[in-house]
Amino acid sequence: MEAIKQTRIKRTGKELILVLPDDFTADEVDILIWPSNEGIEISEKKISDDLLQWPEMSDEELATITEKRKHLNAWK
Repeated sequence: MEAIKQTRIKRTGKELILVLPDDFTADEVDILIWPSNEGIEISEKKISDDLLQWPEMSDEELATITEKRKHLNAWK
């Protein structure tokens, strides 16, 4: 499957202009369009900082989850 990701494509009136690379050979494409979040940037540093604020799982909680997973897998 060929895939291209382009961000912040400008529009002119009701037209969008996509420039495809020479090696893109698909005759038909599917397009999903949503507005860019201009001015909103999520950095990896911000995500890491947020994750560090989450509560830690205790060994007892992990053991409970592991046991439940084992029983669920045996039930399947």
